[in-house]
Amino acid sequence: MTVQLLQSGDRKLECRLRGEMRNLESRLRAEIRDLDERLYKAEADAMRAKLLRWIIGTWTVAALAIGGMITTLGVAVLRALPHS
Repeated sequence: MTVQLLQSGDRKLECRLRGEMRNLESRLRAEIRDLDERLYKAEADAMRAKLLRWIIGTWTVAALAIGGMITTLGVAVLRALPHS
């Protein structure tokens, strides 16, 4: 259709169509940018949740290990005390 317009010489219609094409192109770019931002946010949220689970798991294991060491030390001290 654009080729036909260029050949016919209707400049007003051609300018209007080019303006509409630019408008649609800018709207499409804005939609793509919005979609990219939403996908990035979803990916960042998923990574944040994974990191939080890893941190909580690591601290839980560390707390249990320290608690086990303290319990073992307490039992060793009680065994070392003289029995009456």
